[in-house]
Amino acid sequence: ILYHDSNSDTIIENSTFENVTSSTPSIFLNNNIIREATKPSLTIRNCKFKNFKTNISNFIHTNGGAVSFIDSQLENIEAINHKTELEFCDRFPYNCAIFGSLENNSGINFVNTVLKNITGYVGFSSGFNGKLFVDNCFFQNNQLKYGHIYISDNKRSYGVYNITNSVFDNNISDKGTIVHVYKNLYSTFSIDIDNTIFKNNHANDHGGVMYSSSKFNNNMIKINDCQFFNNSAGQSGYILMSLNKNSIPLFIYKNEELLNEFLFYLNDTKSFTSNPSYIACDPRKKYFSINSGITPFETINCNIYDDYGNEIKLDSNIDDYSLNDLLYFSVNIYDENGIQSKTAKIYGSHNGYCWSNTCYIGNMKGKI
Repeated sequence: ILYHDSNSDTIIENSTFENVTSSTPSIFLNNNIIREATKPSLTIRNCKFKNFKTNISNFIHTNGGAVSFIDSQLENIEAINHKTELEFCDRFPYNCAIFGSLENNSGINFVNTVLKNITGYVGFSSGFNGKLFVDNCFFQNNQLKYGHIYISDNKRSYGVYNITNSVFDNNISDKGTIVHVYKNLYSTFSIDIDNTIFKNNHANDHGGVMYSSSKFNNNMIKINDCQFFNNSAGQSGYILMSLNKNSIPLFIYKNEELLNEFLFYLNDTKSFTSNPSYIACDPRKKYFSINSGITPFETINCNIYDDYGNEIKLDSNIDDYSLNDLLYFSVNIYDENGIQSKTAKIYGSHNGYCWSNTCYIGNMKGKI
């Protein structure tokens, strides 16, 4: 629709764009002005974008300056190539951010805007010094594979995200429906969400609202006076699944009533979960004393638990697993001082993987 690279200010008002198709992946609003993110170069006011079924990289891409959406609607938009070119999107998620991609010192602002019935890979992705500002917006019925805000382990995944006074309702993703942080090794992003409602959101796997495998969450993500209602996940973490208990985002509540609501969810075994952290085995004995060549038990069954004491449920159909889904274990012999034995050996199956909610250890013998 627009390629913008001159040092000018462009305003589009009171317009409707609908029934758009394209066979070539494209950017609908491409803003390439060298300007600070605080100075809008493209403003969309009181406009409607409806019924787009097309190949698309980003609805908005900005490489400088800022793009502002005010009192507008984005509705019924489907990125066909985000489904058919998953390998490309996995490698270059910033090229598959359907709402917007930010590069360099640029910004995207959404104010009093509705974004609904939108299907794609991710919502927003930001590069170095990109700034997203969302205020009083409504996100509903969106299906985004990896969430509305996606932070990856790519070095281009930086950005500052601010969301206030907004509602996320009935959105769906695979993991982390609103916020998805994937193995981020660089503490170079920040997410601040204030006075926002999350309701009826669902993740097919983990993290109905947020999912993260990063250890930086407690420093980089702040959730202030937000409310959660009826969110869910197919496997675990109706609200959040995190790397561990120490890496959850910082939740801040000045409102006592909202704080009590949050504490209820925090103590709910379904709402907050983490990666597996320990196993408990049956028989439950801390030490086993056996003679050389003796089989201590016919079998040992172990269950997996997270930092919150929740039992980790695994799919019983191994055909549905990928290598990243498998949990591997190894059995070793330690002495009473916790030092691995150099003289004792295990004979039999002492390496394996867990599935169908159990880590199964078959017949094995110790020999000195």
